[in-house]
Amino acid sequence: MNLAITLAQLENEQLIRALDEAYLFKHALTQETAYQSLLRQSRRDIHRVVAETYEKLFADQLDDYAAILARHYAETDETGKVIEYETRAGDAAARVHAPLIALEHFAHALELVTRNGTAAMVAPTDLFLKKGRMLELAGRFEDALANYAAMETRARESKDRAMELAALIAQATIRSSTSAVR
Repeated sequence: MNLAITLAQLENEQLIRALDEAYLFKHALTQETAYQSLLRQSRRDIHRVVAETYEKLFADQLDDYAAILARHYAETDETGKVIEYETRAGDAAARVHAPLIALEHFAHALELVTRNGTAAMVAPTDLFLKKGRMLELAGRFEDALANYAAMETRARESKDRAMELAALIAQATIRSSTSAVR
């Protein structure tokens, strides 16, 4: 079936509305139903193409689009790209003093690194430290300590002495503050 004809039919049925260079579903439920009807592989392919298009169109502004790229790559099988863009999105959020948003991105990246091993572009040490720092900035010191304790455990299991030292220093820094942890 011809795409133009299909779009015209959908518009006539008032399921979509034409904008300048795009179409908008009139109802979120219709959009979700259409999306769910796609085969999983088709959805992956669409998300990959969208992400790659963003990378080409906005090559000099990738940090501005990192959260969008992470979301699209999360729907593909490219875990390394998800980790990269979640980390970049976290860094971008941290730069504009949005620790809770940054925390979400760092936590997701760290979860993927932990689940998929350390072959990622981002070292687990950096992600543990970034996540912990955002927890501290949000005033969630007990959660930050738990994060650093998990970092210490991971370091000992992998015999990573540098990571272990960083975890111990981070914990000591929080514990040395009388107002942080009681």
